[in-house]
Amino acid sequence: MEESVYETRQILLAPEDTLLLYTHGVTEAMNSDKLFTKSGV
Repeated sequence: MEESVYETRQILLAPEDTLLLYTHGVTEAMNSDKLFTKSGV
């Protein structure tokens, strides 16, 4: 498996700002040699 490359960023949130985080495929992520599945999250 190829190693992932990530960038880091910093932002300043003001009162009343909204931060929305979204991910897709968490239940399909691997833990050692098996899938997390919904029950593993």
